[in-house]
Amino acid sequence: MQRQRLLGAIIIILVIVGLVLFLRGDQTQEEKQTTSEGEGVRIEDVVSDLSKQLGVTIPEDVERASLTDVGGGGASGLATRKYEDGTFTHTLLAALPDLQPGKFYQGWLIRGTEGDENYEIISTGQMRQAKGGYLLEFSSADDLRDHARVLVSLESVNDQTPETRVLEGSF
Repeated sequence: MQRQRLLGAIIIILVIVGLVLFLRGDQTQEEKQTTSEGEGVRIEDVVSDLSKQLGVTIPEDVERASLTDVGGGGASGLATRKYEDGTFTHTLLAALPDLQPGKFYQGWLIRGTEGDENYEIISTGQMRQAKGGYLLEFSSADDLRDHARVLVSLESVNDQTPETRVLEGSF
């Protein structure tokens, strides 16, 4: 009789422990889902704001990267890229401060880390002012998807070296 009570108590304890672990697992899954949705909302907010500001539509079938201000000026941006049918396309949309005379914004794609053997930085051109923001559209026959980092710099000389970093992000 005592043995049956002990066995019954052990079973009840195991059921309670199992239930607690199960509920904790659901809670952890919900936290992960909320975090992912929160990050998704952030980039979607950037897409929405810049799309409205510049009067452009961002296609759904492109990779997107949020660009964050690294220059302390409150700028923001979005980069897209796609490789299809032998053509790499890349677009930058940015809310940036107005330029001083003789200055321009330039886009860059970066592979690797400076000093590494495979490091490469490619200029994607000068950004142009478009409806309250800045826009750059770039295409290449080369597949540049391995250039996962994006940079927007403030320039005074049109060369192959970024001057003042303004926005950065990664795909």
